Amino acid sequence: MAWGVLEDTRMTFPPGTIRLTASDDENDDELSEKHAKKRDGVVLHPQPSDNPDDPLNWSWQCKISHFLLLALGASLTNAANVMLTPGLIPLSEAFESEEKSVSLFTIGIVALWTTIGGHVTVAGSDVWGRRPFYITSVGILALANLLASVTLTLPTLVIIRAVSGLASAPFLLLTPASVTDVFFSHERAAYLAVLIAALNAGGQLGVVIAGYIVQAVGVSALFKLSAAAYAAFFVVAYFFLFETAHYERETVSSSSSSSSDGGLSRQTSSSRSINNLKSQRDSSRQDVFNNRMSQKSFIRGLLDPILLLALPPVSYSVITFGVYLTLAISLPILVVEILRGEPYGLPPLEAGLTCLPLAIITIIAGPLIGALMTVSARFMANKNRDSKGVFEPEFRLITLLFCAPVTVGGLIGLSVSTTRQLPLQWVLSWLCVTYLGCMWTTQVVFVYVVDCFPALTGQSFTLINLSAAIGIFIASDGLITWSTTSGTSTVFDDLAALSAIVLLPTVPICIFGKRIRSKLARMEWTRSLSA
Repeated sequence: MAWGVLEDTRMTFPPGTIRLTASDDENDDELSEKHAKKRDGVVLHPQPSDNPDDPLNWSWQCKISHFLLLALGASLTNAANVMLTPGLIPLSEAFESEEKSVSLFTIGIVALWTTIGGHVTVAGSDVWGRRPFYITSVGILALANLLASVTLTLPTLVIIRAVSGLASAPFLLLTPASVTDVFFSHERAAYLAVLIAALNAGGQLGVVIAGYIVQAVGVSALFKLSAAAYAAFFVVAYFFLFETAHYERETVSSSSSSSSDGGLSRQTSSSRSINNLKSQRDSSRQDVFNNRMSQKSFIRGLLDPILLLALPPVSYSVITFGVYLTLAISLPILVVEILRGEPYGLPPLEAGLTCLPLAIITIIAGPLIGALMTVSARFMANKNRDSKGVFEPEFRLITLLFCAPVTVGGLIGLSVSTTRQLPLQWVLSWLCVTYLGCMWTTQVVFVYVVDCFPALTGQSFTLINLSAAIGIFIASDGLITWSTTSGTSTVFDDLAALSAIVLLPTVPICIFGKRIRSKLARMEWTRSLSA
């Protein structure tokens, strides 16, 4: 029982369990690590192939530049999607419509179509690769923003924003899968944390910057600047954003799991039934549209995310991530509304600037949380009493014991500070504490589900974001109405209780998680999810 995680007698290495560091026992036959490739004493998972074009074999400079392009694209896209928030009043006046309707049909519709586009993008990328979707996405977004800058009617703008939402899916929902293509298991946590931090920071900074632009030159300038940014990014992405999917690799298998894991532990490249794989060596890296790269069914790929809900680790992550991301996005909106009222009475622009500390927390704390997850994973694997050097995905969840009280404490602090009308700095301080706890939790549970099923990263992230989108849609206006009718104390106290209740399943998931993964790997119907 390593760190509270119960061992499974039928499968020593179920999907997600890996040997992170080389064993000290030379007679250890649990894992075929004698010829396994290692780096700095760490066994590499997945094992890179001998193909120099395999993304796992890319130079460090190439990997980092590729990752930075993904992070920049995600940040820019999230910023462009929410940039209209400060311009809702001018838009409602220009189109002679209610502000709430304009918000729903120019911002809310983007999130809806991004989620729909995510299912199509993830399913398609498993068949035709990732690069075509990234490059096409940037081109469509550049054109859509250019057209939006000259539109004269609200229905036309709504259609353009829907197209923008659909085209946003690759950089908002497919990028985590690309990160798992390029980096090894022991590196992913840090880079996924930075990616999510960049995505969130883009949205927060985008709103702040857009506020100044709207005030200075108007809403139309937002679309023109976005179109110019996407046009420039298109050139860079075309030459430097390469294909990362579908490479055949060897796996480090254990004798007790090689015949029965059902394929759930395989990486993206080895889980797609690939035939006649086309190597990048045979064509230019600048090719955008290639032939079919795998025999995986596109229609099947559209259905897989829904079927994943039957897997306990995925359903747990969907609920937890959805609730905590909803809190992270909706609470700042509620606090801004509170600060615009009495006794604070902040004007709209100053009230919006109160979210700037959250962007700073995202930029600083996001990478630090990722580094902490990486260090703690290696430490816990080395201190594994049952099998030294073996890492279990449930080790990630143990860190929630520390960040859960942060969220609950922050919400209680918000309740007290707003009810007693304490000075502004107290409200902002507790908001920052709450946001830190929410961000920490979302990153941990997402990395956990990636560790469990790395071959299903794209599908899992799409499903997780669907739950978050539904929660944000309900809470964005619902929290303000609830606060008006019941008071801030009731709202924040109830949310504190909800945040604690949602994390209660963490205990049984942590204890029985390995046995659950083993059971899933031995069930016939689960094998089709990664086939």
